[in-house]
Amino acid sequence: MIRAGISGVFIGNNVTIDRGSVIYCARIGDNVLIGMNTTLKNVSKIGDFCIIGAHSMIKDNFKVPSRSLTARVAARVKRALNNKEIDEIISASSFYVDLSREFKNGTFK
Repeated sequence: MIRAGISGVFIGNNVTIDRGSVIYCARIGDNVLIGMNTTLKNVSKIGDFCIIGAHSMIKDNFKVPSRSLTARVAARVKRALNNKEIDEIISASSFYVDLSREFKNGTFK
């Protein structure tokens, strides 16, 4: 669910938001993977090339720096991402884009 309120919502390019997630007034940079059942609260900001772990809660006004792994309720930045993890973010986004094209074209197997 994506919901605007006290500020706007911006979702960058190549962002994968997994099922059950709730996005309030947030800014999500490019090449981000949001795990399932994650909540981004008001005025939170996610930098580019980030992974937000499943079941995380990013509190109001929390800023996640670019290239970070963040997880847990009352999420904390755990560490910087490595190049393999960044490639996985891009791969996940590409997979869903390709899948949507197959559905649209009727070529899904």
